[in-house]
Amino acid sequence: MERRILTLLKIINKLMQITVLKHWRVVGIVLAICCVYFLVRIPNLTLQPIFADEAIYIRWAQVMKSEPTLRFVSLTDGKTPLYMWSLIPLFKIFNDPLLAGRLLSVGVGFGTLIGVLGLGWFFFNRRVGITAAFLVAIIPYIIFFDRMALVDSMLSMFGVWSVFLALMVARFQRLDLAMFLGFCLGASMLTKTPGYFNVLLSPLALLIFRWNKQSKTKRVVALVLSATSILIAMFVYNLLRLGPGFSSLSSRNVDYVHPISRLWEIPFDPLVSRLRDLAEWFPVLEVATCSGLS
Repeated sequence: MERRILTLLKIINKLMQITVLKHWRVVGIVLAICCVYFLVRIPNLTLQPIFADEAIYIRWAQVMKSEPTLRFVSLTDGKTPLYMWSLIPLFKIFNDPLLAGRLLSVGVGFGTLIGVLGLGWFFFNRRVGITAAFLVAIIPYIIFFDRMALVDSMLSMFGVWSVFLALMVARFQRLDLAMFLGFCLGASMLTKTPGYFNVLLSPLALLIFRWNKQSKTKRVVALVLSATSILIAMFVYNLLRLGPGFSSLSSRNVDYVHPISRLWEIPFDPLVSRLRDLAEWFPVLEVATCSGLS
């Protein structure tokens, strides 16, 4: 058995060497993008003052680590706990909790980059994948959230991989891919409540996928696998029922979700107020930027 494993490892190692030598330029470009990703995120990671939500998430993670009976404490405020659960092991490695939280966001953000690279490469072409990955690495908006101890980077990662896996299920009709998709969808719902919308990606992928002349049987199989992934996702989500605060999970929805009637009652709110804020802050940012450059 050991000889077979060693032989298999040697074959895999040789194939990797051949691939690297054959596509050394592409491998070099991808590695360069990865280096850029970390170079613009890790330096001075704790220099920016801690944000209020960062402090809340980190404190919840500390409480969960100290008291196992409070592993679902975030449900009392309508927040799902996966980000805090993922942060707990990092407290054993890093003494600075803020550094641990922000490094977690950098790590899951890198998962987003890999997902975007694979999605563009596999379903379009190599150039699209590399270009998309490069944009993920340098866009300031993404860099900002990848450097903050917030759940948004993790939610984005699961969203990208949900799209990737949903299209893979439509293309290959494989049960293992459907299972991975289900766990990914479930994890997105455990990360943040807007992850519920990711569940729609599974049937939506079947609608946008180019079936060409594939048989109806494959379409039916893909539909069954899509339903299976949703069932797995709902099973993962219902793990939250183990916590005593599950009934409070939707308590904060009213703060972020407005009724459809708002569109005709006050259609320009909060657009007008946000434009006023931008008009007020842009001169300040311009002065600060010029002062920093000088």
